[in-house]
Amino acid sequence: MNNTGWIKIYRSLLYWEWADVPEMVALWVRLIIRATHEDTQWHGVTISRGQLVTTTAKLAAESGLSPQQVRTCLDRLKESGQIVTQTANKYTKITICKYDDYQETEQGEGQTKDNQTANEGQAKGKPTASKGQAKGNERANKGQAKGQTKGNN
Repeated sequence: MNNTGWIKIYRSLLYWEWADVPEMVALWVRLIIRATHEDTQWHGVTISRGQLVTTTAKLAAESGLSPQQVRTCLDRLKESGQIVTQTANKYTKITICKYDDYQETEQGEGQTKDNQTANEGQAKGKPTASKGQAKGNERANKGQAKGQTKGNN
């Protein structure tokens, strides 16, 4: 499992049908984090983007939920059409339906243009301001210049 990178969490999660059930939110976010962002192989099995291989016991141990809570949450997610599961002898493959809607990429490799710019600046050791930060800095500088002009009159 790749332990680097980031995921998107949309504010609409606050209005999700299960948003008021903490164990559902905890498990849902964990599934999105654990899902692979690119196709890969695991023990001869193809794991596609938006899928993960796990067990109920492992999800319980990682999340702090009981195995029964994990099963209940998975059942609810299946019933609401958010996941599909395929069970094998020793594992379950979980597919997050509409994964690309939750984790869309604009530039590929899981990064948007603005994030690539920020990461490039960080890689060179130079901080890079976002467009919003740059505009805010311009406004602040204009305000200071006006204030200095008034003070000098």
